Amino acid sequence: MNNGYDLLVICNPNNPTGKFIDKVILDDLAVSCKDKGISILLDEAFIEFVDGSMYRSLVEYKHENVFIVRALTKFFAIPGLRLGYGITFNEKLKVKIEGNREPWSVNAIAELATKVLLEDSEYIKKSEDWIREEKPFMYEGLEQIKGIKPYVTEANFILVKLINDMKVEEFRGKMISLGVLVRDASNFNYLDNRYFRLAIKDRKNNKKVLRCVEDAIR
Repeated sequence: MNNGYDLLVICNPNNPTGKFIDKVILDDLAVSCKDKGISILLDEAFIEFVDGSMYRSLVEYKHENVFIVRALTKFFAIPGLRLGYGITFNEKLKVKIEGNREPWSVNAIAELATKVLLEDSEYIKKSEDWIREEKPFMYEGLEQIKGIKPYVTEANFILVKLINDMKVEEFRGKMISLGVLVRDASNFNYLDNRYFRLAIKDRKNNKKVLRCVEDAIR
């Protein structure tokens, strides 16, 4: 019995927590869902920011009831092109998608950009090195600031909780006045007006954000 559900959607890593679900857990979940007639849509839009995981799941998640979707817009910073792709090991589903998709779903410029981006090993390597250094730097810096609680992340953003009397609306307003825009995370399920999310940038901007958070929290 599947209680009327036929699809489970999972973001991996999760947004906004940045938590990454291990392959062993996903494997067990895929098998359990298959027994109940449930498919899994695995959204890996931020997968490239997880250390060592850029291409891993493409060859490891060979479950017919799992469909993987990825975006190039996050890691390669090309939101305007709206590029992405899907992976499935279900031949019937693949044929069905091919029969229903638009003939020209990607324009010529976007198609060319895809080929260039995925072969740009220098950019990929530098970006992986950057996030590997800045992720712990940002987290450790936030840990030193009284009045907030950062959560360990495996993505390129950090979820933070206000643990003083301040609410996120007030905090966000103060940060804007200091020239920094933060993501109000109160509209995510199970979160409230004590949560916000910060993007991880380069060292110069990360230091600025840390200074601004400390000033705003006072």
